[in-house]
Amino acid sequence: MVISTLSGQVHRAGHHFEAGLAANPNDDLLLIEYGRYLIYIDRPEEALSRIRDAMRLNPLHLEWFWNIQGRSLHLLGRHADALAAFRHITNPSYYHFGYMAACYRALGESAAAEAMRARLLEAEPNFDIARFIASLPHRSAESAQRFAVEIEWLIP
Repeated sequence: MVISTLSGQVHRAGHHFEAGLAANPNDDLLLIEYGRYLIYIDRPEEALSRIRDAMRLNPLHLEWFWNIQGRSLHLLGRHADALAAFRHITNPSYYHFGYMAACYRALGESAAAEAMRARLLEAEPNFDIARFIASLPHRSAESAQRFAVEIEWLIP
């Protein structure tokens, strides 16, 4: 399921997720990955619901669940909530800094956005927006392009 999603075989992933959830609707790992899948097919409200279900089912969930929640909230334009989710991540990766920079910028907090941009480029000096966007398996080219435009300022 996850491999189908990340390799762009969205139609296959959806079928597998639905079958898995029919068999075990209380599997937190299945629910969180289904949430990730829903993000990439432009259903962020439903994604957030599934993500929250996963977190409720397992209050001691893995830290990376916050990443998926943050991405969903970002896609929904709930930037302050997305930042709150990303802040739960103890050791953020470069892409977290990119998302947080975009959120801060959307909130008009330019100093914080610049600080996240600096952390992004420190963590990944060769950060390439096109390569980053291409690594995200969005079904909709419009969604991918919208995110690319949102972060294009990260690279001078």
